[in-house]
Amino acid sequence: MGKINKALNRSNFKNTHKPSFGQGNHFQQRFQEREQNREEKKDLKLIDLDSSQQDRKDIKFVFKLPQTTKSVKKLLEEAQSDGDKLIILQRVRDYYNPILEPKHTDKFKQFVVCLIAYYLQQDIESEAVCSHLKELCSQFGALFSAYLKSKLTKILQVLKELRDSALSEDLDKLLGQVVDCQALVINVLEFPNNSKLLEVLEQTVGHVYQMSDLFMGESQLMLNVVQNDILICGRLHKKFNPAISMVLIKMMNDGERGTDFKVQVQDMVKDHLRGNH
Repeated sequence: MGKINKALNRSNFKNTHKPSFGQGNHFQQRFQEREQNREEKKDLKLIDLDSSQQDRKDIKFVFKLPQTTKSVKKLLEEAQSDGDKLIILQRVRDYYNPILEPKHTDKFKQFVVCLIAYYLQQDIESEAVCSHLKELCSQFGALFSAYLKSKLTKILQVLKELRDSALSEDLDKLLGQVVDCQALVINVLEFPNNSKLLEVLEQTVGHVYQMSDLFMGESQLMLNVVQNDILICGRLHKKFNPAISMVLIKMMNDGERGTDFKVQVQDMVKDHLRGNH
């Protein structure tokens, strides 16, 4: 997770500083900096239920702790709205809080992994689930990184096998998994300072570009991969993969695609060119 930007630069304090009536201001500044550091170390807090949400009696207060993606889906099927999902997940987190009840730690981590999978596979538009995942990521950052790295490593292995065997089965699912991994970085991890994780993501997308001819039949998913890659590189101030230009040109020259799709590609080309300057 990216660190919160400091609003003020720290001043250097030296023992040679002469005492003055304004010296109290320096002690005050140091105190404020210590408090700011404490605030930065706190877990991310995005969800703040009001009293009416906290007191909702039409939603159960205690749920079983889901241990599979299927059971997470069943849990959230009780919700009538995204707001209900916010409350349900908060009650699950409060009741099984591993900080208060360490005995729940392992099962709670399994629940978090299942919630990630559920979000990516079935409910990626849910702001409630995304907000909870962002908070959980601030507490279990290593768990999120390990999940994503494992997923990317498997995708990378399949891509290498595809390249060697020229098979073309389930290409849409494979590209969809790449897009899911990018979405997890963009929406939840918010560009983590994890060089190994980002390196695996970069390698995976690079292999997709190298095999772009194979994936052109899944042009919309391919376009999503490129769009996400441009966004991630731009936010991280990394150089774009030169293959992006090649892939976009191929899409522009694809005679089987309609006008709307080509307009999307044109817009992306403009964004890409702006990002390179």
